[in-house]
Amino acid sequence: MSLRLALIAALAASASAQSIYQNGTDYAQGDAVHSYTNAGAAQYRRAVVNSGGVIRCSTPKAADLGLSASAPAPKAFSYDESGYRGGRRMVTSYQKVVDENGQTVRRPVMVDIGALIEREAKKNGIDPLIVELIVQQESNFDPYATSRSGAQGLMQLMPGTAAMLGCTDPYDAEQNVAAGTSYFAQQLRRFQDLAQALAAYNAGPGAVAAHGGVPPFAETQNYVALICDRYNQRRKKSGVGQGG
Repeated sequence: MSLRLALIAALAASASAQSIYQNGTDYAQGDAVHSYTNAGAAQYRRAVVNSGGVIRCSTPKAADLGLSASAPAPKAFSYDESGYRGGRRMVTSYQKVVDENGQTVRRPVMVDIGALIEREAKKNGIDPLIVELIVQQESNFDPYATSRSGAQGLMQLMPGTAAMLGCTDPYDAEQNVAAGTSYFAQQLRRFQDLAQALAAYNAGPGAVAAHGGVPPFAETQNYVALICDRYNQRRKKSGVGQGG
């Protein structure tokens, strides 16, 4: 075996043992939720191999996140601090019910996504505005959205992550938003930083931990920048953007 092949094999074994990056659906088992995750994992693995196993990446500055150089670090406010003005956003979903024959069937219902987001954000103590922006970016409020890599529903949960969070049906709007909001809140508590929590939602917490900040994946950096910018703009419009 050549030295290069030996290095690749050793790095692959190390990554698998640490459960940071794996290929395909195995990677999604609790490590990430977003549709671009597996592509990011492959990019990261190539970078590891090409660099001889050493990755160095500084935490992005405010300007790298699409904010002004003098802007404070993005902060995700609590439910009570929110300037959220979600309004009613009704989408067609379904509800599982037991019919007169004792069979479990799906019946179409209209779901108020704004009210659902507020409920789950309040339960997790986070700003419903950031949850709405994640839903907008992930699925554009389509409960049946499915990515090429298999991410499902409003908050684009990968099947393994959905199962880990107790979500038995990712296309059920209530289950999906409950699981996705809980998962994002976990990342926010872990990393104590909005940009890093968003990066963890997009590329997996292992990627953020490995890089000590937002990882150097173009898709993830664009994702973080876009949501942070929308978040700041919406807070300013609501009249609470000067806080934090």
